[in-house]
Parts: sequence; structure tokens; C-alpha cells
Amino acid sequence: MRFVIDLVYTVDGVHGQVLREGSHTPETFTGWLGLLRLLEPSSNLFEED
Repeated sequence: MRFVIDLVYTVDGVHGQVLREGSHTPETFTGWLGLLRLLEPSSNLFEED
């Protein structure tokens, strides 16, 4: 999966948006942990029927 990351770095930390491949709506994040959470694979991607 590919991502486009719009990262804004300030003295207070980072924030921005992540656009996932195939999506038209960016997801916003605040802080490094917020960014990492958005980049983690979704658990339901690996579930088998």
C-alpha cells in the first residue's frame, strides 16, 4: 500500500494528513504516534473469511 503524507513540522510538534492509495479522502493526524497509527496495517485486512 502506498501513502501520500503531508507533514507540517512546527516547534510544537508535527501534524498533517495521510492519503491512502485508492482513497479520495485524506485522514488527519497530530503527533508522530498519530501518524504511525494511520500507517499501521488495519487488522481487518488480514482476517480470513
